[in-house]
Amino acid sequence: MVTTQGLRYPVELTRGKNIKASLTVQNPVEFWFEMKDKDGIAPKDPVHYAINVKEDELPQIQVLAPSGDLLAGQEAQIPLVFEIRDDIGVKNLHLDVEQKGSQSRRIQLKAYDPPVKAKIDEVKFSLGSLKTFPGEILRFRLEVQDNDTVMGPKSGFSEWITVEVQSYE
Repeated sequence: MVTTQGLRYPVELTRGKNIKASLTVQNPVEFWFEMKDKDGIAPKDPVHYAINVKEDELPQIQVLAPSGDLLAGQEAQIPLVFEIRDDIGVKNLHLDVEQKGSQSRRIQLKAYDPPVKAKIDEVKFSLGSLKTFPGEILRFRLEVQDNDTVMGPKSGFSEWITVEVQSYE
């Protein structure tokens, strides 16, 4: 098998009539087979085949609820309803948290196996796992990763949501 770039790939003949070849492409490419019949004659104009490549889109995520910033207790369970979409399929869901006085954190909330192309879903997140204090203000957003095994996973992000931690004493 030969490509328009002049690259040659081995071809395996199976069961005397099927062919098997493998190549990875990142850009559109044309290819053809250089063959000879049993008398050693090659076709004058071999048939050319085209492979078109569709660019991978970034995964998308939109938080449907809560619809804005929140006031919550230190141990609150925050339900997050969201919609995800991706042309290849979403594999992982993370929560990115910015908390004053500490490093930003990335917490895996869910893994999709098999990956999903479109879904409305819900997770609950506990503020108690962050060891917050009353009056603290933190920000979080959801992050989704696609299942791109060729170029590596790509991420999409929701809008940031601000949470003010309240004391109920």
